[in-house]
Amino acid sequence: MKKEKAAAQQMNREAAQRYQADISSGLSQEQVQERIDSGWTNEMVTEESKTVGQIIKGNLLTYFNLIFAILAILVVAAGSFRSLTFLPVVIANLFIGILPYG
Repeated sequence: MKKEKAAAQQMNREAAQRYQADISSGLSQEQVQERIDSGWTNEMVTEESKTVGQIIKGNLLTYFNLIFAILAILVVAAGSFRSLTFLPVVIANLFIGILPYG
């Protein structure tokens, strides 16, 4: 909830007024409150990361994997199991796509 509020504030920021504040005392409470109300805070807003299921689904359900799955089914149906040597490369590609999110 706090992140959503900060994200909304950052999207609706007003132009910040520049102050020549004293280096030893900084901004006054009123100036700080004005900055907060205008959406100028130091609160970090991060985007939500993908879930493990979304990562796997995104890497598994691709156009190329569909083609390779159809080819594998056709090769198995034809009984030419030696021609399935492309599958380790496809599986390695899946792991390469998924592991960086780990």
